Amino acid sequence: MIGSSLEAAIRLEIVDDKTYEFYKTYEADLPEIFIVSQVELVKVSQSPEHGPIGVSKAEGAKCERCWNYRAAVGTFPDHPTLCDRCVEAIR
Repeated sequence: MIGSSLEAAIRLEIVDDKTYEFYKTYEADLPEIFIVSQVELVKVSQSPEHGPIGVSKAEGAKCERCWNYRAAVGTFPDHPTLCDRCVEAIR
């Protein structure tokens, strides 16, 4: 189902407020740190039965430039194969 780490999306379910706020501070950087395309932080009231980390296939299409899977790929008529971050970088 997932052939490389950039095809993955990670879901972190966090109970502790202090830990959640720590991760929330770095939320924009987490995909790069974990070498995945997407990271979702979820505050939960109790420890999940299935474990605090879930992995699934990332949503969106693969960006030709950065290889991340993002929903924005295909939404720019002048650069249909690039994601929003890469379009900003080349402008």
